[in-house]
Amino acid sequence: MAITDIRPEDVETAADNHQAAEEDLDSQRRGLDDTVNVLVTTNAGFLMQKLNEVQDAWSTDMIAILKDLDACEQFLRECKTELERLNQEQGGSLS
Repeated sequence: MAITDIRPEDVETAADNHQAAEEDLDSQRRGLDDTVNVLVTTNAGFLMQKLNEVQDAWSTDMIAILKDLDACEQFLRECKTELERLNQEQGGSLS
């Protein structure tokens, strides 16, 4: 096709098609941006929920551990007191 064979209406049609393609591409980009934003927001929400669950479980575990340590400390105090009492009865020393 020679340049002289191109009609003005062909140029207009090509320009219209190009404009329509750009508008469609822009629309797809906006749709993709919206999808990405939804995914990021959803994933962030999911991760925050999981983090909160882990923190709650960790807090619960730590409370249980601290209670166990308190009970152990109390038991050791009682043992020490009992050893001191027995030692006093036998007249010896703890060392």
